[in-house]
Amino acid sequence: MSSRSTQRSQYFAALAASIGALAQSAAINWATPTGPQVLNKLILTDEQIPWVGSTLTIAAGSMCILTGFFASFIGRKTAMLLLVIPFTFGWTLIIFARNFTMVIMGRALLGIATGGVCVIVPIYIAEIAETRIRGVLCYLFQLSSSVGTLLAGASITTSRLSVVCAVIPLVFGILILFCPESPTYLMQNNRPGDASRALLRLRGRKYNPSIELNAIQSTLKQNQPMQQREQQQKPKKQQTRQQRIWSRILLWHREKKLQPAQYKEAFQSLFRQSSVKALFISYGLFVCQQMCGINILKFYTEDIFPAVDETKLNSASLTAFIGVVATVVAGFIVDRIGRRALLITSQIIITICSLSLGFYFRIKESNSNSVDHLNWIPLIIQGVFTVAFSIGLGPIPWVILGEIFPTDVKCLAGSISTSASLTLAFITTKTHDSLHEVFGAGGVFWLYTSFSLLGTVFVYYVVPETKGKSLNNIQQIINEVQPADSDGLLENSDNIAMKELRDGQKGKFFTL
Repeated sequence: MSSRSTQRSQYFAALAASIGALAQSAAINWATPTGPQVLNKLILTDEQIPWVGSTLTIAAGSMCILTGFFASFIGRKTAMLLLVIPFTFGWTLIIFARNFTMVIMGRALLGIATGGVCVIVPIYIAEIAETRIRGVLCYLFQLSSSVGTLLAGASITTSRLSVVCAVIPLVFGILILFCPESPTYLMQNNRPGDASRALLRLRGRKYNPSIELNAIQSTLKQNQPMQQREQQQKPKKQQTRQQRIWSRILLWHREKKLQPAQYKEAFQSLFRQSSVKALFISYGLFVCQQMCGINILKFYTEDIFPAVDETKLNSASLTAFIGVVATVVAGFIVDRIGRRALLITSQIIITICSLSLGFYFRIKESNSNSVDHLNWIPLIIQGVFTVAFSIGLGPIPWVILGEIFPTDVKCLAGSISTSASLTLAFITTKTHDSLHEVFGAGGVFWLYTSFSLLGTVFVYYVVPETKGKSLNNIQQIINEVQPADSDGLLENSDNIAMKELRDGQKGKFFTL
């Protein structure tokens, strides 16, 4: 067998999983263009109207931790297939809604599915992708989200848009059926044979999976409790064929039935040094993502740009299209120039854009006639802001989410970070009106400017570079363990990259 792999199956699996991101983005942004039509049809009260948009975010933020927890035990593929159920029932309730309760129930079910997608899909893509193309494959999540935003803004009726959005999860489920389970999950559940077959499906029949399987096993052993290591080192007795069959049946039963010890072990693993450090990095990135002010531009265009109200819909669609193009371009360069460079560039540009918008609206608030001839400035800045967000701060936190966590806590820790992202998205959108009344539009943008500036400092000093590193190598960096050159598990380029990181970036990475 050869150590060289093919990429066709990896792209298919990543694209199939990214359809879930398309479904979640369409569900989130559905309320923006179709909300007024739905509200007019149902005749809702002023108190009920805000809940049509916010129920999904609340449900997603509160339920994604539970979804991520169970995904650790039932598998990434099975979890993604199960998400089709709340997607389907949610859209069914909305399409046939006759009252406010049906709409809210539908949005809540969509929120549960949306939260699950945000946790599971980035982790699955990172685990099935080989190192050299992991960045571009993980960017497919943000690309699909941008396409979903563009789709939700399509100029079609509410009923037709809802039907289109309902079909997307079904396509997602059908495509996932043809994808293999994550090899990392299979190795974690002591199924090396299935993991080997999954790698052969992903890398090609001529690929030799032994080196990659050994690397995964090495990563698992780093975080494995001592009791499990001792249990595995005990000599196994010879079994008859009948005994082996019953052993497999009992093993399958134990894997599917969660024991109290498994709950305890899963939560205890979150407090290891490596888990805390990875959670701090991922959590911090999502805080930077949501506190840069992107949701203010996305959901409150009519409040921020009242002077250009006639171009509101056109600017929203154009902004979504710019985001798609920028994400495509960034996807081709993320594995060449690295995550840190894109993140820092993105943060700096966003800081400048927010600062500029703050000055523009402060001048406008003091003397509106002085900037009447400059109404195009906010739209240009919004486009630049969108490009900067799409190349770095938008997709890379999701890329890091799939890369940074130890294997045994990926879904649980990833769900905590995702919950923070969704909760902050809800907070930023709901507090905008109050902040606008207190500080004005200019003050609001200066507030988010300060957060973006702090985010730049956070990325520079805390976030490590993961470009060109295997998942095993990333864990060694997090654990501050020097990889052994003689173990034959890691690529030479990974070892060289880690040495350069330690020699050239001392002081740019925190220790606990």
